[in-house]
Amino acid sequence: MHVPDPYHPEPPYVYECTACAIRLRAEHQPEFCPDCGGQMADLSVPRE
Repeated sequence: MHVPDPYHPEPPYVYECTACAIRLRAEHQPEFCPDCGGQMADLSVPRE
């Protein structure tokens, strides 16, 4: 039985725009938000 590792999530990853908060699933990080052009952040990376 395969159990997903919570510390190393499998693609597709979830990215969120830092400007408008839209969320996208993608295998590679989009450089800019398709809606507003803002920066995309990888939600699988912990933030402090």
